[in-house]
Amino acid sequence: MASKRRLKRRRRVPARKPVVRVEKRTRKPPVRKGRRKTAARPIRKIAGRKAKLGAGRKARSRRNPAGRGTGLLGSPWTAKEAAISSAAPADGRSEPTFVEYYPEENVHFEAAKGLDETVHEYLKEKTVTARPAFAAVIPNGRVWGWDGAVLTSDYRLLSDVSMEFSWEYIIDHRHSIQRRWRTNPVLKVPGTVGVLTHPGGRNFYHWMFDIVPRIHLLRNSGVPIDKYVMMRNRSPYQNEILNLLNIPREQRIYTHKRFHLQAKKLVVPSLTSKFSWSPSHYPLPVVYARWACQAVRNQLLPHGNPPNEANERLYISRSMAIQRKMLNERDLLNLLQPLGFTVIHPETLSVRDQIGLFASAKTIVAPHGAALANLAFCRPGTQVIELCPPNYVPGYFWMLSRHFDLDYYCLLGDRHVFSSKPWQGGADFTVDLKRLAEVLEKAGIR
Repeated sequence: MASKRRLKRRRRVPARKPVVRVEKRTRKPPVRKGRRKTAARPIRKIAGRKAKLGAGRKARSRRNPAGRGTGLLGSPWTAKEAAISSAAPADGRSEPTFVEYYPEENVHFEAAKGLDETVHEYLKEKTVTARPAFAAVIPNGRVWGWDGAVLTSDYRLLSDVSMEFSWEYIIDHRHSIQRRWRTNPVLKVPGTVGVLTHPGGRNFYHWMFDIVPRIHLLRNSGVPIDKYVMMRNRSPYQNEILNLLNIPREQRIYTHKRFHLQAKKLVVPSLTSKFSWSPSHYPLPVVYARWACQAVRNQLLPHGNPPNEANERLYISRSMAIQRKMLNERDLLNLLQPLGFTVIHPETLSVRDQIGLFASAKTIVAPHGAALANLAFCRPGTQVIELCPPNYVPGYFWMLSRHFDLDYYCLLGDRHVFSSKPWQGGADFTVDLKRLAEVLEKAGIR
């Protein structure tokens, strides 16, 4: 009886809950410096690690098909070297693969005019050498990336026709494709493709003077062009200029971020300009070739609207721009409009209208901006007064004025305010109206 009672009591006792032990977090002991003794690893693990290394090498070789030590990883070529090395044996029937149209020339620029005897260092008198102009035919050539780097069929970069607005390219002659290369899907074109790619293709000035002259070179090459490859520009002026030059939409191929084209025959024209790097960290033009400026005028001036003598004095406004605005433009217009100046907003005009206005002008006052590319259509002797920010004086339009025999003055602004784009060339600024009135008086504008 006593044993049965003990069993009943034991059954009535509830079961104990399991005790969960929480371990305290402790800091890991510091790793000792020096070589660590480890036990011998099994052969299987070593073999597996070697297999992984081999797979990595294969992946790297797929990124750079040219292989180590050549192509993208080696020293770049020039377009002339690539064209001559790929030329067929002379049999009397093969077409030329490299043709030079304009020889190397020395270009002299006189100093800019202004109020002060000391001229800005970028606008001083100088004589520089412009490179020769050519067109090269590259069999099975490639165009890669948004800016359109040019490569041979075996992935060798042609550095003299693959421009970049970067310190690496301008100073150190290194192209970013050598670190950004990826095997993008290839668009193969069976015909002949003319190259019009340039990193400034989305800017009106660079479109006019870095791309339009190269169309002139392509047409002088004598090679029939089936397609043209270029950077897409959604501004209406690109489509209008291409239509004026008889390049229809079906002949255009636009680059993009993952662009990679290979053509049966690639015709590559030379670049039209040469750049250096300013201490203020922006690309500084050294020279634009005289033939390139004349090519812009000769190709587009016949398509402009007839000159209107009523618009002989123009002020080019940047009030609709997103950067480099005149902060005291209202006061500036109070000074200019009584002198007969007409305010122009180039964004609202067609290319034909802009050509006609600049061809009829005798005096132009304007803040530094791409619309001054239309100086190519001015008559010799036209007075140009460019208003520049105090920290951005690249000298583009000073050189244009010297090429077209224009009477050029430069007036620096007083202060600058960074607005939407904090870079040297994007600052809004003001101009001293008393100094501007003195420049107008000096130029004989009353």
